[in-house]
Amino acid sequence: MIRRIARMGGAMICVGVAVIAGCGKKEKTPAKERVTAAAAAVPVIVDTVRAGIMPLTVQATGQVKAWREVDLAAQVEGRVFRAPDREGRRYLTGEVVYEIDPAAYRLAMERARLNVEKARLEYEFEVRQRPNAPESAKEMLKTTTGLKEAELAQAQAELALENAIIRAPFACVVADLTTREGSLVYRGQALCRLLDVSKLRVGLSVGEEEAAAIREGAPCWMSFPALGDTEYAAAVLSVSPSISTETRGCGVDVACAAGTGAKPGMHAKVRVQTGVVEHAVMVPERAILQRSERPMVFVVKGGRAKWEYVELGKKGHGVVQVAKGASPGDIVIVDGHFALAHDTPVEARAASAEPAP
Repeated sequence: MIRRIARMGGAMICVGVAVIAGCGKKEKTPAKERVTAAAAAVPVIVDTVRAGIMPLTVQATGQVKAWREVDLAAQVEGRVFRAPDREGRRYLTGEVVYEIDPAAYRLAMERARLNVEKARLEYEFEVRQRPNAPESAKEMLKTTTGLKEAELAQAQAELALENAIIRAPFACVVADLTTREGSLVYRGQALCRLLDVSKLRVGLSVGEEEAAAIREGAPCWMSFPALGDTEYAAAVLSVSPSISTETRGCGVDVACAAGTGAKPGMHAKVRVQTGVVEHAVMVPERAILQRSERPMVFVVKGGRAKWEYVELGKKGHGVVQVAKGASPGDIVIVDGHFALAHDTPVEARAASAEPAP
């Protein structure tokens, strides 16, 4: 019995020693794994510093417009006999768009014609009675016999009939349709708008200083927020010769690129070239950060991000001219660099291609 207790006591002592030894043991991470964790590279997006011609541009927001447009309004009163049946209806040059009760105006013209004939007969009778009358007397007879007044009334009746039939002044499409067949209209009432959409343009308003640098024919690039970010090349059509006294803006018309899918009334973002910088060293604008109130970039060298201060020049579209601090061919970080420290290991990935200016 005493021997059994002794054996049990010894076993318990061994277990206790083992537990104590286990509790006192610390787990250690292999040195190789610690080094790998410390040197984990930060993923970043990079781009290349380039050298070349840098276009200088002015950016503005404008509205797409039809190449030509005209607002139709009734020039006579009456019932509408013919009208567009829907918006989007197309007409060729010279086709009848509206016809307003022409019968009444035809009758008025016929009455005016008869009055002219009556007055002319009376005038001719008076002239025969005065065979030696001078031309001045004959002109006076046109007034006294009522011939001049009758001829004027006939001209007015002809104009009214002409205005009762409205034809398309150019190949067009109907928009803003407000008056349809059967409506009773009065003089000056809006009917619809006719748009020439064979070509489109974009109307801009730019500041005084910007307008001074824009020339007709200057290249420009436009995008339409409703249609995505794709940029289309175009050119300046015209620059207004005056500045608005109300807005202090200058009107600029830009030809809308074909095949864009844009429609009149859409908003457009346009940048117009105002000049170029020759032999410019260009850094992507996204690479520029401000540290200690100075511009800087991170240049990737040997797999690490190197902090470099830069001196900036003029600004182009998506790029900035660098006078000092970066060289053509340098790889700079354009994304993922806001919280980087100098000499941080990085995993560089190329930036996606952007549309060329």
